[in-house]
Amino acid sequence: MVHLNVQRSERVHTLLFAGLLTIGLVATSSTPALAGSGGFNNTGSMNVARIDHRATLLANGEVLVAGGFNDTDGYLASTELYNPSPGKWTLTGSMTAPRDGHDAVLLQNGQVLVAGGINASTSNCTSLASAELYNPSTGTWTATGNMTTGRYDFTLTLLSDGEVLAAGGAACGALSSAELYNPATGTWTATTSCAAPEWRRICCGHHTRQPHIQPLYSPVDHLRPAAVHNDQARL
Repeated sequence: MVHLNVQRSERVHTLLFAGLLTIGLVATSSTPALAGSGGFNNTGSMNVARIDHRATLLANGEVLVAGGFNDTDGYLASTELYNPSPGKWTLTGSMTAPRDGHDAVLLQNGQVLVAGGINASTSNCTSLASAELYNPSTGTWTATGNMTTGRYDFTLTLLSDGEVLAAGGAACGALSSAELYNPATGTWTATTSCAAPEWRRICCGHHTRQPHIQPLYSPVDHLRPAAVHNDQARL
């Protein structure tokens, strides 16, 4: 898949390095990290090796890792939970669809929203529009409303009113569109797009972490024509 190759050529080294250091992809010890040690310590290994996955901190302090890709299994629907206290990973319910290049966000109700991405069912110019919810109480996933636009390598951001902003990313080229998810209704509604398609690399996707000028999204007036310099912000 052409767009997968382009996507991964830009991100795989960064993501793999981050996975090795922070997620314990090749950790050799199950010893939990030491609080306040001021450095990195080995912790338990995940049950499934993966890149391009998403890690979300849950309300109970555990971490949910979802999806991704590896050379043995391909696109992954599997998910697992990291418990910092014993420093161990436990498999939990699988997503309704394998996903790579998706995004995830913790909702105010404690559930996790996952949306978009790509998998073996997507062609060179398509991305997943589907979305689903993880319930930590039951360890299960349920489908929710589809996004208005399929997208991968984009951002999900929880807003103060409880809605979620999905911005930018790519399908068959850069996307400037954005949309809002309403957890109460399980539906998505298109909102004002990013200022320009080429700004996908700046404000709307995961492609770069270099310093750039980035627009600010305002839930009140949809898009505030202002800019901020932030070399770590995702949106």
